[in-house]
Amino acid sequence: IALVEFEGALPRAKLFANWQKGVPDPEALEILASAGFDPHQRVIVHEDGLPETDNPADTINLDPVEFVANRAKYIELKTPPTEINTVLLLNDRHNPDWQVTVDGKPARLLRANFLMRGVHLEPSKEGHTVVFRYLPSTTPLMVSSAAGLIGLIFGVVGLCRCKED
Repeated sequence: IALVEFEGALPRAKLFANWQKGVPDPEALEILASAGFDPHQRVIVHEDGLPETDNPADTINLDPVEFVANRAKYIELKTPPTEINTVLLLNDRHNPDWQVTVDGKPARLLRANFLMRGVHLEPSKEGHTVVFRYLPSTTPLMVSSAAGLIGLIFGVVGLCRCKED
């Protein structure tokens, strides 16, 4: 029996001052697998439209993110104060049904490092409160319910017709 400690793991939530935006999936996978990529210093973001990085080298100087709540469908984080734009990487699987708010205002959910969640944060002297909520679409439930109701109606109509004969 051996006990091995891996000290190079990323924290579950981390702020980055260095990001690469608008990276298509094949290129993102190539970058992530390359020997020169340091996941502690840079995050790869699928979406475009983010501002340019202010000072990429500042990632190492950013304080850790604090978990306020950590439940299955609700995650609340408190970020430290920053004087630069940052991207918060949450090392949980991305799904478009997750909604994110920053300081109570809706924000754009990012797909970071190919399959993780992220959000862009502007500079703040007090830090930010970031909340991720899982709000699945109700469309599949509505379609299933409608199909069940239609089946029930056909069954009742068919039963009534059989009694008439």
